[in-house]
Amino acid sequence: MKHNKLPKMSLSWRNFPKLFLVLPVLHFVLAAVIEIESAEQKRMRMLAKNNVETIAAAMKRRKEDIKEC
Repeated sequence: MKHNKLPKMSLSWRNFPKLFLVLPVLHFVLAAVIEIESAEQKRMRMLAKNNVETIAAAMKRRKEDIKEC
């Protein structure tokens, strides 16, 4: 099995100015993706919490209905 070698990163004055464009854009995109994922996880936690509360309330009503009969 051959080992895939990563390309050698050589920082030269020719490609250095490109970093000033690429790195901030990459940072912005990654921050936006992380924020979206964080908001989605928060929404899922809230839905799960509401679902548990709804199930608990339904079970409590069912127990009360059984006691009344």
